[in-house]
Amino acid sequence: MSFSKVQSNLIEWISFFPGEGGLEKDSKVLLLAEKDSQELFEKLLRKRVKSISLRLEEDRFDYIIIPLLTKRHLMLFQGSLEEMLRTFLEKWLLPGGEVILGMENENALERISTGYYEKEPAYQSYDALKMLEESLKKDYPKARASLYFPMPSLDYPIHFYTEKRLPKEGEESYGYVALGKKGVFPQFAPSFFYRFRGDATAILSMKDVHSEEVEYIKYNSSRKPEYALKTEILRDKEGVKKVLKEGIGAEANAHIDSLPKKRKLLSESFAQRKIQVLEEEGFGGPMPVPSPPPVFCTPL
Repeated sequence: MSFSKVQSNLIEWISFFPGEGGLEKDSKVLLLAEKDSQELFEKLLRKRVKSISLRLEEDRFDYIIIPLLTKRHLMLFQGSLEEMLRTFLEKWLLPGGEVILGMENENALERISTGYYEKEPAYQSYDALKMLEESLKKDYPKARASLYFPMPSLDYPIHFYTEKRLPKEGEESYGYVALGKKGVFPQFAPSFFYRFRGDATAILSMKDVHSEEVEYIKYNSSRKPEYALKTEILRDKEGVKKVLKEGIGAEANAHIDSLPKKRKLLSESFAQRKIQVLEEEGFGGPMPVPSPPPVFCTPL
């Protein structure tokens, strides 16, 4: 799998439902990306949403996406991230619309140990983002905010961790796992991926599993294409955890289709040992084109 394909993981997993509910093919998106990545993200989005704009204009959108927040972005808003978000929410987002930001962490473990900082990124800190969220929610009580920690980097996101699901042994280096055990990984993660929706009422009322809260994502992109899967841990509106598996590419759809059969074989094999194999629910198999790819979902 190419570097560019892995870079697109940053937003590929998001379902771009319109702010007031509906299908993502009806969404309007404003993409404010750097020149070296704009084509990549634009190509991905054009296959899925109604329209894409590449500059601020007199229009309103369901999503405003900034894959990497830079000082140039903030210059338009007096250098203030809060001012930028509030302006987006009031002036450029449709009702229920969402802002999506990729940001480098000024306190990343590697940065504070080497002292190396690039000139362009508008570095942020975990504590500042949490304070910003508290401030915004005072004026947007129906908001939904989600903070993710892409690893190993914003440019090469394989894992997306959250405060509810931190790195475990075998997933990341010893240092990051140790920070997770001490409960301070969020403060020293390499980067942030932040989503803020001013009014989540319509999205929360949707029944689509992709509208549920995501607690963890892993891209198994190093596997052969026919086995390359994306795994998500979700939490539904009732607080029940689920695991959702989807193919990264169409080549993996056959593998997804085979999972229920393999689950039944495992259940029979483990029956005498009293080991329970979780049963799938809401399994979506092949459908006539056009259709969504097959998915495999099971409650935890």
